Amino acid sequence: AHPEVAVAQVPGVAGDVADLDGLREIGRRLGEQRAVPEPVPARG
Repeated sequence: AHPEVAVAQVPGVAGDVADLDGLREIGRRLGEQRAVPEPVPARG
């Protein structure tokens, strides 16, 4: 852990980050999604 970053331990709950299949599904969906356009360089 980075010394300037606070770390908290919280109890896991059902469907939390321990759900690797769920995380893979989220990653797959985000990978398919192109909702955020490429940034346009500023003119100047």
